[in-house]
Amino acid sequence: LSLLQVEILDDDLFSLLVFGTLMTMIISSVELQRKLKKIIHVKVGTSELGLIPVYFRRVVSDVPAIAVTNTEFLKTTPEIIIKEFLENNDINKKSFLVFDEQNKLVGIVSKREIDKFHKKTRDITTIADVMYKKFHTVLPQDYLFTVIQKMNSHPFDIIPVIDPSKDGKVVGIVTTEGIMNLLTETKES
Repeated sequence: LSLLQVEILDDDLFSLLVFGTLMTMIISSVELQRKLKKIIHVKVGTSELGLIPVYFRRVVSDVPAIAVTNTEFLKTTPEIIIKEFLENNDINKKSFLVFDEQNKLVGIVSKREIDKFHKKTRDITTIADVMYKKFHTVLPQDYLFTVIQKMNSHPFDIIPVIDPSKDGKVVGIVTTEGIMNLLTETKES
């Protein structure tokens, strides 16, 4: 407006400039709306989230597993009797990593595996009898895309993070909750 007031621009040129600016805003708005409608559904374990593909791709290809690794996790031993395990632990919606005497990860157990066995046999059945022995692990430097693929192909909402430089020691777990928190986090200004 100041250019118009000092008569550097004439009325016709100013009108054309305003028209062009408005058209650019309208076209950009329509294009943005079109892109926003292209939302993909992301499944992480048992959770689902709708995300814009560009955002999802950027997040999962740039973030390593260690960024969402939780170093506090539940653990147990394979020798413990299920009845004793249930008396000492709240297993609702929680998975436990199972470690042997050498502190080596040998399995994962959750309520689902325990519920497969009859209640009358729980005083003679051990965690080793019910634990899931075929499970995925990830490395700290693996990207979230790999973590999500592995998590979606096994029945748990956690995946152990193994550090090969520490003789395969478990350094933590990645949870579906941790990934969802990362995907939905907002930056504070």
